[in-house]
Amino acid sequence: MEMNNIYRNSLAFAASISLLLALSACSPDSVPDNSGSSVAEDSQNSAQDGDNITAAFDIPDYPEGYPTEQNIIDAYKNAADAVGWFSITTAPPLDMDKSMDVDGITYYKVKSEQVDSLETLKMYLGTLFDADMADLLIDLNDENQRFIEGDDGLYCTSFAFEPSYYSDDETYAVTKVSDDEYNLAVSYQLLNDDGSVKADRTQNCTFKKINGRWVFYNFILYRQ
Repeated sequence: MEMNNIYRNSLAFAASISLLLALSACSPDSVPDNSGSSVAEDSQNSAQDGDNITAAFDIPDYPEGYPTEQNIIDAYKNAADAVGWFSITTAPPLDMDKSMDVDGITYYKVKSEQVDSLETLKMYLGTLFDADMADLLIDLNDENQRFIEGDDGLYCTSFAFEPSYYSDDETYAVTKVSDDEYNLAVSYQLLNDDGSVKADRTQNCTFKKINGRWVFYNFILYRQ
């Protein structure tokens, strides 16, 4: 019953996040087509390389202060995974041998030496998103308790679901909007119940330099 409540609360919040951010997100039509270079690549989930999230915690040191196209794509994959932790479409790397039960729910220790508390979790989110988005995700955790603190670190539930109506593959196109802003177009396919392609879709994300840090602004994750 508790897990069902977590599932329902997370789905409802995921929908509200998408709606809220969609209202303030930049329109794709506002991004110049020829203002910078672009790249398209097959989707690979790199956020969990090395079976932990420590490597992604540090603020990236971009050459000459600017991210490369691959930097932006990698940041998107990490950001998409992080949003999924709260909307229960993904789970962070967990140590399944270390668990604790709280209110009938089993939590497993997060595999990270640096992300070991709710405070450092919020710091990690701050390396990926603007402050408003990071606050939204932490507020969601206050509601559904996906993450809790243990005596020896941060713990998380292992439950996650994968929407079946999206293709596994994504392609990416990065366009420079200004010296302090890039647009990332993420293309994917909607699927029918039998797995056939229903439609092609593209979601745009803004990667922006805010207070000296490159983060996603008005981030929207379509896989909800």
